[in-house]
Amino acid sequence: MQDLAQRGAHVIALSPKPVQDPETNIFIDLLRSTTKNDQIFAEECDMKSASSVRSFCSRFLSGKETRLDAIVFAHEYQQLGSIIGRHDTTPLIRQRRDGSLATFLLITLLLPVLLVAPTERDIRIINVINPFYAAAAPSYTPTSTPPPTSSLFHQEGWRSLQMIIFTRHLQRVLDALPTGGQIPKTDDSAIHVVSEKVQKSNIVAVSVCPGLSRSDTIAPILDAVRIPDSSIFGLVLLDF
Repeated sequence: MQDLAQRGAHVIALSPKPVQDPETNIFIDLLRSTTKNDQIFAEECDMKSASSVRSFCSRFLSGKETRLDAIVFAHEYQQLGSIIGRHDTTPLIRQRRDGSLATFLLITLLLPVLLVAPTERDIRIINVINPFYAAAAPSYTPTSTPPPTSSLFHQEGWRSLQMIIFTRHLQRVLDALPTGGQIPKTDDSAIHVVSEKVQKSNIVAVSVCPGLSRSDTIAPILDAVRIPDSSIFGLVLLDF
């Protein structure tokens, strides 16, 4: 967000907390002042809640300004789960599922705005994923789910691969949409994709992995997120 703000971008940050929350206000004000960019705003949208996602999209689509040049999903990058101590896996499974479904829901609700944008505009949909996708690659199948007893890295890798495949599929759908008079054939039940040599969508969907992060990857793995019930042993390992 800071890099985008420094480049003069108009940024709408989605926050699970109300816009009036002091933490949200301080963050936005600080970002505006340090980057000298007043076009930084926050909107309430809890990606863990489908109703909150729908509410945000309804407010955005009914507003006067609905231009979108990029959507960046960063809510699935942070590590879920720890290797220290024993934890109930059920809430983690639900969190992973809800996060992925929120990405799908937000794209679905905002896609109509993107599809009517002028074709000369370059639009990006970016999914930021966690770095453990390789751990699930040998056994991954899109039609099943990982066993609850599988390792933490396997569970997280499964989540990453799922979003990589979803993003790739989304791009194929976008590239198949007709523009410039090209209409896909409908002579049978198959879905015909327009030749990539002739047409490519101006909307590009990509998955991006920034690698390991001390705060978003290592600290959660060690149960050292500095909250009252964090692991003392994990905090020591993190600081070491």
